[in-house]
Amino acid sequence: AVFAVRSVVAYIGTLLYILAAAPLALMVGKVLRSKRGMYVLGHAGVSLALALAGIRYRVAGLEGVPARSVVFCSNHESNVDPPVLFEALHPQLHVLYKAELHSFPIMGMVFDVGGFVAVERADRVKAMASIAEGARSLQAGNSFLIFPEGTRSRTGELLPFKKGGFIMAIEAQAPIVPV
Repeated sequence: AVFAVRSVVAYIGTLLYILAAAPLALMVGKVLRSKRGMYVLGHAGVSLALALAGIRYRVAGLEGVPARSVVFCSNHESNVDPPVLFEALHPQLHVLYKAELHSFPIMGMVFDVGGFVAVERADRVKAMASIAEGARSLQAGNSFLIFPEGTRSRTGELLPFKKGGFIMAIEAQAPIVPV
């Protein structure tokens, strides 16, 4: 019962934060052209959501990450994986994400303005164009998070990997850092 209440509080708190901060983030990103400002707002929202949900995490091993743009590669078992990794790995972490997340009205716009790259998985030509866009962003110095399984594993078993994030890293000559 405590977990259910905490989850509801976290969802409501996060939704309210998104409704308040997303328009501001869009203004900061589009009008002021401050991606850094958008990331500050994003990290504040993620921190709030994790705190409301009672999620704590510990980071170990980042000292071995190269001091250049990299592709962080993680498995995906929970809805909590993306926000924790976004918060823990890099202050301006970009994400290669499934375009279906654009169905959440403001979130997709904020992701795009912030430099995240949407992959249209049902259309190979569009998907490859997204991979090329991600490679250019990597070459420009932006680190990325990918979930090579393409979706969450419902069983805890590792799913087959999709190639896109790896092609992106190869095209950009960026190291892949397993998480």
